[in-house]
Amino acid sequence: MWQQFGFSKSLYDTHPVKGNKQGERLLVGRRDELKKLKNRIDNQDLVVSLEGPNGVGKTSLVLVAGYQLERDTRNRGMGW
Repeated sequence: MWQQFGFSKSLYDTHPVKGNKQGERLLVGRRDELKKLKNRIDNQDLVVSLEGPNGVGKTSLVLVAGYQLERDTRNRGMGW
């Protein structure tokens, strides 16, 4: 059906954005959540858990946070 309207797949698919530069640009309106998640991952020896309904962006948030933390670590000269 979606092909009839010029789309390659359903507009309602809930695939996460990737943990890369493009995913970082596509994750819009989640700055506060991203900052909070990165702070918890970076500064605690605890397991971080995200909860929420399907399709709200939990996986996208984690992937972009991981990408940014890795990039920031490398930029500080503390590569793994």
